[in-house]
Amino acid sequence: MIIGLMGKIGSGKDTVAEYLVKKYGFVMVGFGDVTREIAKEKGIEPTRENLLEIQKEMVSKYGIDYFPKRIARMIKEKKLDRVVVNGIRRPTDALTLKEEFGEDFKLVLVETDPKIRYERMLKRGRVGDPKQYLDFQKQEEAEIKSFGLDKTFKMAEKIITNNTSLEDLYKQVDELISSF
Repeated sequence: MIIGLMGKIGSGKDTVAEYLVKKYGFVMVGFGDVTREIAKEKGIEPTRENLLEIQKEMVSKYGIDYFPKRIARMIKEKKLDRVVVNGIRRPTDALTLKEEFGEDFKLVLVETDPKIRYERMLKRGRVGDPKQYLDFQKQEEAEIKSFGLDKTFKMAEKIITNNTSLEDLYKQVDELISSF
């Protein structure tokens, strides 16, 4: 089983992925991790803006399906059977992974209220995250436009709503796993 997670910045994708790893033995592979790995190789600071530029560069050089194909290749080479792919953004990401893994690939959207996402994002303190709400909104608008997030989100097979407690989130993930 391969679960593809998607959601806007600060929605709780990492928390869901970590729970799947700890409770269900999944291996986590993230689009962002691949991009941060490339930034490290190039000696570039992993700010959100730099990571977006790296993504644009790699897609320009190697095609829109560069990242999902790289992730699919890694999953197959390592013969992983329980994987959570975190950070799906483009429709091509989802479609490529669906082509590669068929019915074993499930696409899940994590939805969260924008104010809650902003507060959570401030608490995590990740390098490159905006510190002001207006900057957060601008960044989100740019990502929606750049990646076609709205189109990708419409492809979700299941939706998790992450507006309350961690306990509620985990309960929804448990229900999700039992539904597959």
